[in-house]
Amino acid sequence: MSMSNFFDNLPEDIAGISDRIDQLMGETLESDSPSLRHAVELFRRHPGKRLRSMLMGIVASAFGEISDRVVQGGTFIEMIHIATLIHDDVIDDSDTRRGAKALHMLFGNRRAVLMGDYVLSKAILLAVELEEPLVLQILSHVGESLTEGELMQDDAAQLAETSEAWYYDIIHRKTASLLAASATLGAILTGRKDEETTLEVSEATLSLGMAFQIRDDLFDYLPTPELDKPAGNDLREHKVTLPLIYALEHSGRKGERARRLLRQSELSDEDIRSLTHFAIECGGIDYAEQQMHRLLSEAKEHYARVIPEGRSLDLLYRLCDYIAEREK
Repeated sequence: MSMSNFFDNLPEDIAGISDRIDQLMGETLESDSPSLRHAVELFRRHPGKRLRSMLMGIVASAFGEISDRVVQGGTFIEMIHIATLIHDDVIDDSDTRRGAKALHMLFGNRRAVLMGDYVLSKAILLAVELEEPLVLQILSHVGESLTEGELMQDDAAQLAETSEAWYYDIIHRKTASLLAASATLGAILTGRKDEETTLEVSEATLSLGMAFQIRDDLFDYLPTPELDKPAGNDLREHKVTLPLIYALEHSGRKGERARRLLRQSELSDEDIRSLTHFAIECGGIDYAEQQMHRLLSEAKEHYARVIPEGRSLDLLYRLCDYIAEREK
């Protein structure tokens, strides 16, 4: 299933979340600072697919309507995501974001960090206004997970090698935690606060989120023309992901050259090609794809336990299928 097929055929109430979020986000992020107003205009102009808020809406629609409270929840989740992207681009020194110049390339690192802080502060205010203790509890855990995951990824890059368990821990925190929070809030903000529902939705979406990241990491080894990042970008930054981890753990002495390359401070294009070929030759790509499909099957099983049969469950299944087949 292509990206456009999934997102272009959403029900009207789900598809309409994006416009409602855009309006509330614009009102929330009003500022007297000209540079901040310009920045807000830029990331509203390039919103992405807003997967997190769309996921929240799908879960919410299983238990009730997509109310203004759900839209407010979706808005602060998307604002948290934007803030993390702004900060990530500074940390990674990325030139572009969603086909446009990254904010720090336009405003400098100092102001970009402050802009990310501003967006995050406004997101927290929106969350507080909901007057729901569970929302703040989830938000606090997400902040902890995102930050710790980033630091753990840096630790792994400095070691130049990591284990499969460590990799899963990183993507659980860095990617899956915010997606899981989004889906869980979709249930909570429609009144479904029971432990069974929130735990199953969270577990399902953690599996979905980790599968999403594995798919994203595979693009570094098997790039497509549609991608917004160059092939080998993760390897160039010494980010060792699942295909290469598997290859290193199952290659014996054959992996010594790959380990030596990873210990180098900089990698050439030829080094990147060599590591990519090594991961493919040793079965790393096939293994990562198997793990992705396993996680998506687990996600479907967890969703089926608490999401009633019907449109919402079907959309969640379709989302899992899209993640497995997406090309960017």
